Amino acid sequence: MSDVFAGLQAIQRAFEDGDAALSKPTVAYLLGVIEATESSEDKAQMLGFLALEYSRFEMYEKELDALKAAIELSPDNPMLRIALSGSYLLREQYEKARDIAEIAVSTAEAAGRFRRHALQTLARSLAKLKQFGELDRVIERLIQLKDAMPDSAIETDFLVEIPPGSIREELRQRYLSLGKTKPRI
Repeated sequence: MSDVFAGLQAIQRAFEDGDAALSKPTVAYLLGVIEATESSEDKAQMLGFLALEYSRFEMYEKELDALKAAIELSPDNPMLRIALSGSYLLREQYEKARDIAEIAVSTAEAAGRFRRHALQTLARSLAKLKQFGELDRVIERLIQLKDAMPDSAIETDFLVEIPPGSIREELRQRYLSLGKTKPRI
């Protein structure tokens, strides 16, 4: 796997030096690596990187296909489902985003990692769907993670579009205050 990352770093350096456009060589490289890789986990990770490149090219169907293929190879990887949910959010397919985010939350809880990211993705989809009662419960869960994951990023952007009175104001303020604190190291 270190050879793969060395190859990606070489492409990045060439891009930074002005010797190549980043995305086209990266896509070609990733396609070759995916074909040559035997490990399902490594292949899933490379498909995740490929999905990101497809997104940069605005090739959204290919992005979704790459993420779905990655999930098939690594169904226990919560970040792949978080990325897929985020992709649906960007395409305003909020119900699909919510459904995938709910699975991402379960997967993250089972894996014991990326719980905050999965819950924040679920919160974004619930906010877009105006499912404020459920959003209250998700924010409560996010607040409970504060002490369990003090160094994890606390994102509050999904609260911006929520009309006043849609969720409990004290809950909104408690969650917003978490984003103002510095993580413990």
